[in-house]
Amino acid sequence: MTVALKTDFFEFFNLTEEARKKDSENQTVISFKPSGMDFRDLVTVRVFLGKGEKIVRMELLLARSFIDDPGKSIFASDIAKSFLSDAPPVADQGTIKDLVDVISSNTRPTDKLNPAEKSKEDSVRSPTGYLTYLGKAPDFTKQLLSSTVQLTNIRINGKDWLRIDVSIKP
Repeated sequence: MTVALKTDFFEFFNLTEEARKKDSENQTVISFKPSGMDFRDLVTVRVFLGKGEKIVRMELLLARSFIDDPGKSIFASDIAKSFLSDAPPVADQGTIKDLVDVISSNTRPTDKLNPAEKSKEDSVRSPTGYLTYLGKAPDFTKQLLSSTVQLTNIRINGKDWLRIDVSIKP
């Protein structure tokens, strides 16, 4: 866990521990929030620790309003891209590079396209993972060599969120 806290992801986004508890599987769940007030209510990171305090799962929650806000979406895509770049084991990081790249482009599939171009562009740049990121598909799961990456649109306390989950395979 100490190594994870020293990654660019935790340091650049100034993530600070907010809570620590045990879940129903006796895993320690540590919740983090950005220290800056601008994004505090829009972002949550949860780290799940198994036996020996080893990370078994990491989860990023982004408020859908954060992703969809034209003035803030660049920040949402930056934290999503960084999470997907750092959370999976090194052996898996290259496997989802296409998804990371399209999220970091911070463009909507229909931005600045006429209807004839839209269909062609959507098929090239909009894998199901990206459509899930945009809120246009309910979920996306990709099995990787050492982990599973899942994006899911969910509701928490009446608000829409995107959950990006990276689970380490045993």
